[in-house]
Amino acid sequence: TPRGGGQSGCDAAGSTDGRCQIARCQRSCVRRSAGCGNAIAAKEFNDLPEVKNYRSVVPIINSAVNAPDTRAGDIQFAYTIGKIFDPNSVVREGELKLVGDAATVMEKYKGELRTLTEGKGRLTPQTRKELMASAMSRVNELKAGNDAARSTYEKTATARGLPADQVFIEM
Repeated sequence: TPRGGGQSGCDAAGSTDGRCQIARCQRSCVRRSAGCGNAIAAKEFNDLPEVKNYRSVVPIINSAVNAPDTRAGDIQFAYTIGKIFDPNSVVREGELKLVGDAATVMEKYKGELRTLTEGKGRLTPQTRKELMASAMSRVNELKAGNDAARSTYEKTATARGLPADQVFIEM
């Protein structure tokens, strides 16, 4: 079974466990080939925390990459970095401050000087580069979790005769 454990308890009509729903649907749905099992398997897979987390950060990566080198762009960049590191949380002032504190003392001074003399952001290109590398490492960890879950579910979908293109959404 996809997430461990057996089918015990799946015979109970009120069970809402995704594996049980798929099993019941495949046993009773005469329209199985029309997508009954596909929809349930897709929902179960897409509801996994490791899948949700990865899918929530993929669209915002470009936001960090394209954040302008301005003080407002620093906020956009910091928010995005905070969201990548903790996709389920609300990014607050503390997380924004942590991004700014990631710079060395010298980089902070350079950033302040750039803001005053050039109107640029406080995060220097070097600080942004280091934070982005760290964020991409986190994205890769999230992707590995997503890929591991997908691999497990692909095997299960194949065993149940469900077409992968109707269960999985490509990112």
